[in-house]
Amino acid sequence: MKCRSVLLLPAACACATSDAYASVSGLARTVRGPVMSATAGKVCLDGVAHVGGERVFVLRYLQARDPGLVGRPFFAHADPAATWLTDLKPALGATELGPVG
Repeated sequence: MKCRSVLLLPAACACATSDAYASVSGLARTVRGPVMSATAGKVCLDGVAHVGGERVFVLRYLQARDPGLVGRPFFAHADPAATWLTDLKPALGATELGPVG
């Protein structure tokens, strides 16, 4: 059994940490997450947004094999069952998951 299978949490539930983050002092605000390690780099799930009438996850690379991708936001369909980056599908007309351009 892979360790990852023991620690799975739907991404939509993991986004709930942003509510807790908003109510803590400055010392506790160094928290990041949730973060997923992928082949292309480390991806942070920053939250959920409504863009163009579509509910999406807002993601960004914290580290990437391609340094030009670091810090650039990208979007995925807000699938309530998704637990890992590979479960996510591109949103807003994108054909690939990741920053455009």
